[in-house]
Amino acid sequence: MEDKELLQAIKEMISPMENDVKDIKGRLGNVENRLSNVENDMKDVKGRLGNVENDMKDVQGRLTNVENTVLKTNIVIENDIRKAIQMVAEGHKGLYEKLIYVPEEIEDIKDSVSILKFVQTEMAKKVRNIK
Repeated sequence: MEDKELLQAIKEMISPMENDVKDIKGRLGNVENRLSNVENDMKDVKGRLGNVENDMKDVQGRLTNVENTVLKTNIVIENDIRKAIQMVAEGHKGLYEKLIYVPEEIEDIKDSVSILKFVQTEMAKKVRNIK
């Protein structure tokens, strides 16, 4: 009977360990479920990160297009618009220089008209006297 008692003692010692193993298995199952959830979340994060990378590539492409457009615009400004503005300014400068002398010319014309009026009046008097 000694063997039966020994087996009974071993069984009583193992019984609480079996409960502990069951508890550990349950906890391990919970850890596995949580790890599975984390893996799913990581897949989602990776997918979103892929979308962000694609969006960044798109933004970089658009930025390159904007930079090229700005460069072309700057070239047009430097080559065409500045020259056109300079030509307009030179044309206005010539007009301004001509207009500076207009008041003097107007005074000269007024003087000439006054003289012509006087001469015309005198000639009209002479013509009347001749008749």
